[in-house]
Amino acid sequence: MADVSSPSARSLSALETSSPHLPVKTNTSLCPILMLPSELLTAIFKFYLPPYPIAPKNAGPGSPTYLLGICRAWRTVALNSPVLWRAMRQEDFVESTAGADVLCQWLIRSGTIPISLDLTADVFYFGEEWSAFVAAVLANRSRWEYLRWRLDSDKDRIHLITGAAPSIIDLNIGTGWQPHSERQILALDGPTPHLRSITLWNVGFNASSFEWQRLTTLALINIHIDDCLMALSQATALVQCKLHLSSARQHWRLLPEKICLPRLEMFIVGGSSLNGSNVLAAAADPSIAAININTPSQKWWGQFVLPSLRRLAASYNLLDHPGCDALQSLLSLSECRLERLRVLSSSSSTVDLDLSDYSEPVAKMWPHVGMDLANSSEIVSADDAWRYETYWQPRAGGETR
Repeated sequence: MADVSSPSARSLSALETSSPHLPVKTNTSLCPILMLPSELLTAIFKFYLPPYPIAPKNAGPGSPTYLLGICRAWRTVALNSPVLWRAMRQEDFVESTAGADVLCQWLIRSGTIPISLDLTADVFYFGEEWSAFVAAVLANRSRWEYLRWRLDSDKDRIHLITGAAPSIIDLNIGTGWQPHSERQILALDGPTPHLRSITLWNVGFNASSFEWQRLTTLALINIHIDDCLMALSQATALVQCKLHLSSARQHWRLLPEKICLPRLEMFIVGGSSLNGSNVLAAAADPSIAAININTPSQKWWGQFVLPSLRRLAASYNLLDHPGCDALQSLLSLSECRLERLRVLSSSSSTVDLDLSDYSEPVAKMWPHVGMDLANSSEIVSADDAWRYETYWQPRAGGETR
């Protein structure tokens, strides 16, 4: 743990320990809740906060800090309850050194238990206090359980995250765009027995970066098709997957074997429209497949066996119509019972999409499937909204069956 005993940190501690509103004596007969054991009070306090791993506000109502000013008994219990301080997020007042001091205090109070962190690149730019906080975060990497860090233009700081993280469950890392050849490779060293979810945005990785086979959720944003297929071929326990395919590489080599994801229930896949140069590449080498708005996409779906697939959102250039042969290829290989189909359009496309073009052929394959249209831009995000039921609520324009 880094030294966080700055003057402002000591001032914060002094303020918390000397509130004039704290009663000197309390009549427990008038406040039965004060007779509860500390463990039970801690359990009650947890319900006052957002469910972990969501971080509460750093101050005010809804924050564990607010509990410190109720009475001496509650203050003592709160300060000695690490679970109340284990979820931290960097708020908008990053330019204030007090923000760094608050989070440093929370790190200390969280003791040795696993933690949840939600950070941005701003922590690198605002003085020694924030530098001390970053050092403390890195010194406690063995406690990382949920880590979301938006590095934005700080592409060269990926190496700070690379290393051991034995407690990690959910890793969400993003940077600004950069050419694939210039991306630093992110990797978690050593065993990660609890790892279940990874989200990467403009981040480099390879086959040995993670224990892919442990994942149940995977989101890859602005990632080359080859890299996505490599990850999927190893992440065989996936239940949810979102891909935004980069158009920087305009073809991909078919893998020697089908990618079988027996548990995958939700698949969202989109990306930039690709151009006709793919057709020439495919003609020159039959092992190279092409995605093109004027070219059938059976080769894409023909790579997958997805028997448990129930919800599919896919870019229109992966769903060739009127015959929907690409989906027919998916059905013949997977024999899945699709329940929801979302066609993703592009606001920059000149193609005029009509959901009715898909309705009849899709209904022949899956008679009870619900269909709608949505903009593909909504999947270019590192948030978690796509994982939940609300993502599949019908978009404006209605739903067809």
